[in-house]
Amino acid sequence: MPVPKKVNADLSLLAELEAARTRIAELEAERDAGKKAEEALRANEALLQAVLRDLPFDFWARDINHRVIMQSNESIRLWGDLSKVSVAESYCTSDTSKIWKDTNRRVLSGEVVTGEQEYATASGGLRTYQCIAAPIRDGDAILGIVGINLDITAHKKTEQALQDAHAFLNIVLNNLPDPIFVEDEQHRHVLVNHALSEQLGIPMDGFLGKTVRDIMPPELAESKWADTELVLNTGAVSTAEEQIIDAQGRLRDIITRKVPYKGSGGEKLVIGVTMDVTDRNRADEALRASEERYSTIVRTTAEGICILDKDNAVTFINQAMADMIGLEIAEAVGRPGSDFLFPEDLPNFNERLNQRLSGQSIRYERRLRKKDGSALWTIASTTPLFSKDGEFLGSFGMFTDITARKQAEAELARQKHMLLSIIESTSDAVFVKDGSGRYILVNNVTARLFGLSKEEMLGRADTDVFPPDQAEMLRKNDLAILALESPRTIEERLTTRDGNRIYLTTKGPLHNESGEKTGIFGIARDITEREQMAETLVQTEKMASVGGLAAGMAHEINNPLAGILQSAQVIATRLRPDNAANIRAAEKCGCPMPGLQCYLDNREILTLLDGVRDAGKRASLIVSNMLDFSKRHNSDLYPVNIIGVIEKSIELCQQDHNLAEKYNLRNVAIKREFESEECVVPCSGNQIQQVMLNLLRNALHAMSEAETPAPSITLRARIEGEHALIEVEDNGPGMEEHVRRRVFDPFFTTKAPNKGTGLGLSVSYFLVVNRHGGTLEVHSTPGKGTRFTIKLPLTPRYGKRLSITEPPVR
Repeated sequence: MPVPKKVNADLSLLAELEAARTRIAELEAERDAGKKAEEALRANEALLQAVLRDLPFDFWARDINHRVIMQSNESIRLWGDLSKVSVAESYCTSDTSKIWKDTNRRVLSGEVVTGEQEYATASGGLRTYQCIAAPIRDGDAILGIVGINLDITAHKKTEQALQDAHAFLNIVLNNLPDPIFVEDEQHRHVLVNHALSEQLGIPMDGFLGKTVRDIMPPELAESKWADTELVLNTGAVSTAEEQIIDAQGRLRDIITRKVPYKGSGGEKLVIGVTMDVTDRNRADEALRASEERYSTIVRTTAEGICILDKDNAVTFINQAMADMIGLEIAEAVGRPGSDFLFPEDLPNFNERLNQRLSGQSIRYERRLRKKDGSALWTIASTTPLFSKDGEFLGSFGMFTDITARKQAEAELARQKHMLLSIIESTSDAVFVKDGSGRYILVNNVTARLFGLSKEEMLGRADTDVFPPDQAEMLRKNDLAILALESPRTIEERLTTRDGNRIYLTTKGPLHNESGEKTGIFGIARDITEREQMAETLVQTEKMASVGGLAAGMAHEINNPLAGILQSAQVIATRLRPDNAANIRAAEKCGCPMPGLQCYLDNREILTLLDGVRDAGKRASLIVSNMLDFSKRHNSDLYPVNIIGVIEKSIELCQQDHNLAEKYNLRNVAIKREFESEECVVPCSGNQIQQVMLNLLRNALHAMSEAETPAPSITLRARIEGEHALIEVEDNGPGMEEHVRRRVFDPFFTTKAPNKGTGLGLSVSYFLVVNRHGGTLEVHSTPGKGTRFTIKLPLTPRYGKRLSITEPPVR
């Protein structure tokens, strides 16, 4: 029964589907196999990459575009990772780049390039490589370049070192002073050096291939031939003393040492070294003669000579040494060296021994103990003695007696110590300067003047411790002293840590042993207090001399002054309008009292009369002060707050209209530096006020005359020990020294004739010193102002100290 077409079609479709399914299965199987092959290929490639990267040399591969596609780790270390740069040649130095480019060109043309090259690596080092570069081919096509660089730097250095060593050995061999030669088994010379050629006068080429029988006389050659034959046959080292005739025809004594040697090919050789001992033999003869002479010198020299063995026992001393220590030579030999030392010197002896053991030759002072126990001072020069093998054999010593010198040094040290003790015990400043003016010796007194130690003072010059003007003055004085031959005494005014001081200084030149002047010495005594005392005595004498004049003037003025005051009092009484007698007299004269009173008021007669009375009273007070000035008497002193006296003085001075308007006290800065608000002192308040007024007015006048900018006066008051201290300091023009010394002189003034009498400061001095037993001092520097200092004793030396209150200060 025939199959329907539709069924055939379906069967055909099923067959195709089955075939497709079978093909798909085959394709899947092929795909899986391809994947496995690809994975195996990748694994092989990874393995190859790992193997190539771990190669211990520089391996690399590039494509035809010169890009690096593979490098070993060693290559990366040398050149860096070149796969990260487009062109490897741009990453290296210009010289290396040029070599690489040339290699690339040759290899890409199909050539295998080999050879040695020097490259500068990425680290900067210059290395030598055996290089191989070959094309990577795929059939006839060139796909890239593969290269290997083997580092042969060490090998090249070894080759060069061998060449250098060979050259070096030739240089050494030909520059050795001793003749050297090498003979083979037939006694032929195969090597000689320049020394042998020069010794025998034969060119080096004239030796090679020849035996001693060919180049030396028979009587000399045979013994040398026999020695070489012995060494060749026995292998023993031979040393023999022989004779030769040198190039100048002289007979020379030589010692030849021959040593057997087997070459790399097994051949026997003999190496010979010759040393000319002619001069040594002659020197030995001369040495024996010299030793005899030396022995004579050692025995007869004045220096002590001693030799100790390695155990420090005496093996030899000469007669001079024996005489020094008071022994016979036989008594000293064999005894330990320590027998001639004091016990306390043994540690030093052992220290010197250790120095000799280390090979040192030393020179030092050594104290020895003589037979009688006394000390012998010497200069010891000791030298260690060693054998040729470096073994310590003992010591050689030479000793010079310096006992007399040491005694002189001890005496000198004693005298120096005594001198320094005297210098340090004196209260005067003692110093020594060198020729350049620097201090090279000072005592403690000198150093304390500047607050320094003696060590800090040394090396300094006057410019380091004094103001420039004083340093210049001292230098001029020193130069004047250096021009003299004997000391001179001069007065010097200097500034030290204690302020301005006066020194009476004796200076003189110093001489060295040749009589040359090397510096100056000086002894300075502080006479400041003495000068001040002298100044005070002079001032006191001046006060005493003017006292008589003041007393006479006071008595002469008192009489007419009393008449003036009495007449002024009577006139004032007779002008009183309430007096009956005045009224009657006025009416009698036809001028009623009211009219007269009106006239007197209009003409200010009564005011003028009061002025006459006030002037008379002031004159009376001046006379009273003059009388006080002329004699010392006990006055009553009261407890007074000195601060109040100062403030009252300022107030009165501010009311003084006789001063220049610009510089009255109102225009001057007043600085108060009081220790407290109260400073109670037994004194006469009125007299101290008079002193303060005088000092304030003088300061104002000085600043006015100098037109001092920003004028100021500083007032201080405090208790210091047993005194009350008052200071008046201005910033005015100051005073020259010749003015300062005379400011308390009566009638001395720097003011114009119509502006001062010269009695203000002398009266102030009298009131402070004579009335209160205190002191009044002035300190002044030109351009730096003036300071007056008043010291009042808290316990008066005379007068009464009352507990009542003093009458008010005027």
